[in-house]
Amino acid sequence: MAKTTDTLINIGPVSRRWLAEIGIYSLNDLKKAGVIETYLMLKAHNPKVSLNMLWGLEAAVRNVHWLSLTKKDKESLIKKLEGKSSDSRLF
Repeated sequence: MAKTTDTLINIGPVSRRWLAEIGIYSLNDLKKAGVIETYLMLKAHNPKVSLNMLWGLEAAVRNVHWLSLTKKDKESLIKKLEGKSSDSRLF
């Protein structure tokens, strides 16, 4: 049975609703779409989405609390994000 977003660490009710609005309902959906791509879709759908969502998505895939992501982890995610878009409103 696929792990649904309501069982993912770091993903609360508002985040689950936003994910559902873009078609992400499970951990498999998130992995298939990719963390960066999911964040970009969320940000396009809802400008209120912040980098905390990016941290939460990455940590959910790793099955760890988002606070356990290191500065290096976050910098790596930012570089990947910059590689996908030069829009500074994403940060």
